[in-house]
Amino acid sequence: MIKTITFAALMLCSSLLHAQQYFVKAYATGNFTSFHGEHTTRTFGMTQHIDDVRFLSPSVAVTKKNKRGNFHELELSILDVRKMDIKTQFTQPVTGIKYYELTSRLTHSIIAARYEYIVSIGKKKHWMVQPSIGFAAMPYFDRYRSTPYINADYPVTQTYIGVRSFVVPRITVPLTRRLSLDANIPITVADMSYARENIADPALPASAQRYGVLDISMFTNYITARVGLSLRL
Repeated sequence: MIKTITFAALMLCSSLLHAQQYFVKAYATGNFTSFHGEHTTRTFGMTQHIDDVRFLSPSVAVTKKNKRGNFHELELSILDVRKMDIKTQFTQPVTGIKYYELTSRLTHSIIAARYEYIVSIGKKKHWMVQPSIGFAAMPYFDRYRSTPYINADYPVTQTYIGVRSFVVPRITVPLTRRLSLDANIPITVADMSYARENIADPALPASAQRYGVLDISMFTNYITARVGLSLRL
């Protein structure tokens, strides 16, 4: 019986010690550029550009500390579906009066997750501000679908599937034994994506209604900054 109790106590202590290696984080991310630049929609032969920028967006993450004192972090970065009505400006040919008319409904769906390996700097030093650097990859799915209100127009869908890689300078400021402040600025190193556009225009041949483009960009201008609270479990 004593051996059983001792073993159970050791297992409980081990579980508690292991649990201390896990953290949950809540981030507020400031976005200074749009996720994918301008979305292009066509109405009656005209081209419109829509720049969808999320100036501040929340995200959550789970972090695990390994035996080397570094961290694995998994984050749900973006999960959002937005719908908006698109108005197009027209001009009366006789009077020259300008007016707006609802021409389409735009649905924007986006999901992105991030994995990051964080290397601590000065692990054995008790600094008030603890620096670290992260290496991250963020796969994403981003889709715009334009549905016309007017029969003379046609639906257009633009889909982006890709992955972005980052180098992430970080600082962590302990607030209490279990709570700390995490500030970091992800620097985009590369963005590899496949873009596909479907244009349901019956006037076009079937081969021209769908096309795809593979793109690889280095050091793109996707700029964000994040501040988060980290809680040790």
